[in-house]
Amino acid sequence: AGSWTAAGGAWVGDRGGYYGGLALRDYRDDGLQGRHVVKIRLESTPGDRGHARLLATLWRLAAAPEVAGVVFQLKAEPASSGAHAEEMGDALRMLRSRGKKVLCHLDEGGGRALHVCSQADRIVVNPAGGVRFSGARSQYIYLGGLLQKLGVQAEFVRVAEHKTAPEQFTERGPTPTAEDDHRDLLVQTEAVLLHDVGGGRRLSVPELRDRLARGPFTAPEARAAGLIDGVAHDDELTAAMAEVVGERLPLLPPDASPALAPRPADVMGSRDRIALVYIDGDMVDGRSRSVPLAGNRLAGSYTIAAALQQARADSRVRAVVLRLETPGGSSLAADVLWREVYLTARVKPVIASMGSTAASAGYYVASAAGQIFASRSTVTGSIGIYYGKADVSALLGKLGLNVVTYRTAPHADADSIFRPFTDEERTQIGGKIKHFYDVFVDRVSRGRKLTPEQVDAVARGKVWTGAQAHERRLVDRLGGLREALAEARHLGHLPPD
Repeated sequence: AGSWTAAGGAWVGDRGGYYGGLALRDYRDDGLQGRHVVKIRLESTPGDRGHARLLATLWRLAAAPEVAGVVFQLKAEPASSGAHAEEMGDALRMLRSRGKKVLCHLDEGGGRALHVCSQADRIVVNPAGGVRFSGARSQYIYLGGLLQKLGVQAEFVRVAEHKTAPEQFTERGPTPTAEDDHRDLLVQTEAVLLHDVGGGRRLSVPELRDRLARGPFTAPEARAAGLIDGVAHDDELTAAMAEVVGERLPLLPPDASPALAPRPADVMGSRDRIALVYIDGDMVDGRSRSVPLAGNRLAGSYTIAAALQQARADSRVRAVVLRLETPGGSSLAADVLWREVYLTARVKPVIASMGSTAASAGYYVASAAGQIFASRSTVTGSIGIYYGKADVSALLGKLGLNVVTYRTAPHADADSIFRPFTDEERTQIGGKIKHFYDVFVDRVSRGRKLTPEQVDAVARGKVWTGAQAHERRLVDRLGGLREALAEARHLGHLPPD
């Protein structure tokens, strides 16, 4: 957890939660530094917060007159999702619109690298590398057959037919509804990639699709296909950039560039600002935490609620941007945070910025914001709910184990993993799940100013891309974090810098 200032560009470590201050006015030294190129080397794909920090760095470079260009030296994919690739591509276009030259250097680029780098002035690849991409794909693992062999029965009750996540535990493969939904999502996200890459490389979508189908590509093949412009070793990047810029300039790492020098903290301390509040990871009740070894982040309702309360009470915070990077989670956590967002939006502007995913409980929370921004490839919607458990009684029987339970009421052990649900319990759970679904629909209805019937028509667990959600009035505007921050500055009456 932590905070960063857009003007200072520094990420200040903080263990207290997700509340961050964004000072909006830049500070610069009086003397103009010598012109140079900044080389950004990525050896691993940025995580959600690393991605936001990288965007902030690029925005600062775009505003620095001493920076003539940027070299992206990519040893890994530059984005973890289509939505992040869109935001990175937008940052590259912003650099170019401010007169900066952008060169991408790949070892072996995949789809995300091609998506981002297609927005650069020039793409070069290691002579022994290439482009390892020939089309979009998605994969889903179904455990139903394995669990059945083990003697484990997954039992779920859901609302509604498009809420297909539990099927990975109950089925051997996708149901027809899930099959259609998965294919549609893949087609929609590929369309964004083809549009952006085609535009950047000046290829029509049909022509680009035909060329990509011949991949993956060696460097010469990628060049012949019009996907890259040339080849270069690492030590040849200065010369390669000189061809783009028109003069030979020093390549400096970010920490050596005066444009990214830390700003004195006292310059920023008292200014009005935007609070950037993160909800990243699976949403859970309690405090935010990370799962050791697995590397998963859990977004805790207590931690995020405290951050929103702090932002709401701080008179220097003129607006709040809620950054969502979550597939969903606890319905209770969602409602707690929906309430905090709702209360905050009553006293100051709240803008929801959807990253890679803001689905299910994530959309629940976002619906309370004054405006919702999403990238075209953002995965959102999934307005639905499910509940279930695993019954391991058959597995224990195979192992010769027996569990004896004593109870004072018929349903005292209904959530026990040592027996299945009874028919009566399934009926009761179905009723409770329907109640929670109705609450979900009501929250969305109030936030989006739609009737419950209108919400239900686009809900029922259906996943949408950001572009589809925008068409269905679940999202207000298409755009990434940069556009959300700009709107927050506007609504908070803060200067554009």
